[in-house]
Amino acid sequence: MVTVTGVLQQLSGTAWKAYAGQPVQLWFQAKGASKYTLVSSGKTSSTGLATLKGKATVDGTWLIRYLGDATHFNSTATGDFVDVR
Repeated sequence: MVTVTGVLQQLSGTAWKAYAGQPVQLWFQAKGASKYTLVSSGKTSSTGLATLKGKATVDGTWLIRYLGDATHFNSTATGDFVDVR
């Protein structure tokens, strides 16, 4: 099992603050593949924390995406490669 975490924030004036209750998705791309596959989805916590889980059966890259809304751009985290042994 792989647990991927991240924090979603928005700029408020001159400070960054948590962006709570926002939909996020966990994506996986197998090593050598050209496309990502949606694994799971959820929402950020009151502190903007996103924690999503997926089953790692082959080597590949995992990442979290926020798809944006009417006032915020979409955002994709840098992927993390997992070597399954």
